[in-house]
Amino acid sequence: MLENTLVIMMGEFGRTPKINGMAGRDHHGRANCAVLAGAGLPADWSWVRRCQRRFADRSAGHPGDLAATFYTALGIDPNHQFETPDGRPVRLVENGKVPRELL
Repeated sequence: MLENTLVIMMGEFGRTPKINGMAGRDHHGRANCAVLAGAGLPADWSWVRRCQRRFADRSAGHPGDLAATFYTALGIDPNHQFETPDGRPVRLVENGKVPRELL
């Protein structure tokens, strides 16, 4: 069943590595991570690995990349373009790139 099902575990934001003045951690939108499994993805691959590289390479781990990975894993072309009723083109994912190791 896992071959044709995509399992996604993620949150809307990460947490800062530092403890704040109230003994907690603040929101940190640049530290989001997601774990993906199934749908033909390699068993040893996860988005967490990409997220960890994000601090060295600011271009890695963009939300558009994550969306492109979702769609590609499900067999949907992330570059598909729809057209609004008034004829305006709308791409499914703007500027999303699937990680090279998944191509």
